[in-house]
Formats: sequence, structure tokens, C-alpha cells
Amino acid sequence: MQVINQSAHTNKDGVLTITIPTDLSDTDVELVVVINPVNTAAGKKELSHEEILMLEERWEEYQKNPGASSSWEEVKKSISKKYGI
Repeated sequence: MQVINQSAHTNKDGVLTITIPTDLSDTDVELVVVINPVNTAAGKKELSHEEILMLEERWEEYQKNPGASSSWEEVKKSISKKYGI
């Protein structure tokens, strides 16, 4: 089995055409294709459904008790103190 990571672009009709060279000749192969849209405006991949649900849950918890949260500066200071870094 060989894993190949490749980026590509769909055409205006939503068709994706890719060419994958292999060391195999005249051989049947099985392909597994995972298509993950990229947010090109930010240069980052889209959030998964699970990540969106997690963020929504955390936002709801924050809204219930905003005073229970810590700023990033407080978190860094706590980590530095705890681990001596």
C-alpha cells in the first residue's frame, strides 16, 4: 500500500481531475479518495463537523459563566510556573 498526498483544484463544474504516477504497470489497484475543501482565503482547511460542534459547546459554556475562563496570558503564566519554562 502506498499513501500519496496531493493537492488539486476542481474546475467550474465541480470536476476534479488528478494524475497519480505509480511504480505499477498494467495492474489493478484500489483507490481511496478523501476530499477535504481548503479555505483558501485564510490558507487553512475547513473545520470538521466535530470541531464546529466542540466550538459551539465551548462558546455556550463561556456564555453561561464568562468569569470562569482564563486569558491566554494567564494560561501561559500558569504553564510557565508549573513546568518552569
